Amino acid sequence: MKGMDTIIAKIAEEAGLDAAKVLDEARAQAAEVLKGYEEKASAVEAGVKEQWEKTAQAAERKLVSEAQLEGRKVLLEKKQQLLAQAFDKALAELLNLPEDKYIAFMANMAVSAGDGAGELIFGAEEKAAWGAKVVKAANALRKEKGIQGDLVLSEKTGSEKGGMIISKGDVEINCSMNALVQMEKETLAAEVSKVLFG
Repeated sequence: MKGMDTIIAKIAEEAGLDAAKVLDEARAQAAEVLKGYEEKASAVEAGVKEQWEKTAQAAERKLVSEAQLEGRKVLLEKKQQLLAQAFDKALAELLNLPEDKYIAFMANMAVSAGDGAGELIFGAEEKAAWGAKVVKAANALRKEKGIQGDLVLSEKTGSEKGGMIISKGDVEINCSMNALVQMEKETLAAEVSKVLFG
């Protein structure tokens, strides 16, 4: 039995060696697999980190862009308010011209309406205050310039404050101060912007 014990011992020893060898190989393979997964995990982590950084940078750029856009909108609103105030001030100054300058201004506008007879329509206050004076001054200027047809003070009253409406038959020319400032606003807005904002 001793021979058999020897054979069994030898087989057990060889099996132990084979098992140790298999175990070592399995451990080596497991270490290699683990290393591969660790590398993949590191790569995924780096990719995720890079993606988060890109996302954060994109979000930051978006916020900066939105803030800049909002700033430009606020600046534009303020500029538009200042422009509106400048034209409102011009309108107020026109409405508050001294009587002689106001009459001369209105008379020149009436003359610029061209040939032919017509009526000047004023608001109730202006009509009472200087309507007849404007008609007289306008007709005098028209005669100096050789323009045919007299202007008369209309029986009608307009609703605009400041300025007048020149009526020639079916045609009416709005020469109210508000309409004049609005027309000038369209043509002068760029120049006024340059003066105000450089």
